Amino acid sequence: MIAAIFGPTASGKTDVAEALADRIGGELVSADAMQLYEGLPILTNQPERRTHLVAIWPLSQEASVAEYQVLAHEAIDEILADGRTPIVVGGTGLYMRAALAGLDLPPPAPAHVRARIEEAYDRLGPERAHTTLAERDPQAAARVHPNDRRRVVRALELVELGHSLAPGRDRLWSEDVRHPTTIIGLDVPRAQLVRRIEARTQDMLARGVEAEVRAALQGPISTTARAIHGLADFAELPRDRAVEAYNRRVRRYAAYQRKWMRRIPGLTQVRADRRPEETAAEIATLLAGAPVVRPARLDEAEALFRVQRAASLAGLAHIYPPDRYPFPDDAIRSRWRAALEGDETSVVVAERGGEILGLAAWTDGWLDGLYVVPEAWGNGVAARLHDEALRGLASAGRTSARLWVLEDNSRARRFYERRGWRLDGSDRVVPFPPHPLDLGYTKEL
Repeated sequence: MIAAIFGPTASGKTDVAEALADRIGGELVSADAMQLYEGLPILTNQPERRTHLVAIWPLSQEASVAEYQVLAHEAIDEILADGRTPIVVGGTGLYMRAALAGLDLPPPAPAHVRARIEEAYDRLGPERAHTTLAERDPQAAARVHPNDRRRVVRALELVELGHSLAPGRDRLWSEDVRHPTTIIGLDVPRAQLVRRIEARTQDMLARGVEAEVRAALQGPISTTARAIHGLADFAELPRDRAVEAYNRRVRRYAAYQRKWMRRIPGLTQVRADRRPEETAAEIATLLAGAPVVRPARLDEAEALFRVQRAASLAGLAHIYPPDRYPFPDDAIRSRWRAALEGDETSVVVAERGGEILGLAAWTDGWLDGLYVVPEAWGNGVAARLHDEALRGLASAGRTSARLWVLEDNSRARRFYERRGWRLDGSDRVVPFPPHPLDLGYTKEL
């Protein structure tokens, strides 16, 4: 299980995460793009406690989500292997997503390609360079301002590499995660958040942020490092104006982060307008209530039927509108009774507080069913059941597994494909009206 703590700047993420780590024996992993850099511990509010992926890059290095993703996955997997709980904490939505689930990221451009495109941007100017991008990738151009030199250059690089800066799907976040994860969003009323931002700025000044910024700017600094909030403000403006500009910038960023919170599926908001220890105690209680995966009992056929029915009607209403195609209740009930009474099919359930949230079944080399009630979508239940089923197949001596997925169920197909399942060319007609196609998938174990 992973705990992820997301929230706007000054919401107290670090203090809450450290208090939680003390309670549950966890280790912190940063998902903050600015804290990756060394040399600016005050400006980027770096924690004093050891935290993975803090101050790991020199200011001269260009930030790379792809490189961060590899490091984050390694850190999380090592913590899990040691039997401890990773606590991923940060306010950079893209980096949080990369740490928990992974992004299909295009490769970096060769240095000579980037240098050539940068020279072209400077020679043509922002408007003409952006026009060139619009001609070659209109979707990417619509997302980038002409004056954003770094992103225009990156978009043109990707065009040359056969990719696009525009994501393949409108939603960056999905319900998929690499490991079972509880995602917590820290909620602080806006007026209190503003007061915290202003108080933190004064504390930064007292600790010497201006001298820190001046020292950092004596050496080489990358384009992405220059985007760190406050770097230009404290370097170039008189103190009063720098404070005003910095606070305004951070307030806007906090508003943006609050929007991010609403985009994360399965996120549970927790009050953070209190002592960090109190917030951490509530989160620890939530984690303790995480679902337990266990074998299904003989008397649970009706419960398994209800789970499959709820999941199918919620996810496949576009195929099985209830007013046209009644759900095959009797056939599904019979299926689960036979599965539990026989000895060929293994079934596990995810249970919380006496309520079954999902199930997975496997038999004879097949993942024979994976269903989660819609209320539990997006919190890692499906991933946990999936992994338990594959462990069961592997322990039975299987080196590969197969499954059927409804052709029109794009959500399920994305779920499996992200976990390494691949189409094997087989298909079959579903026995229930309106008789769509199932597609065959295979995965090496």
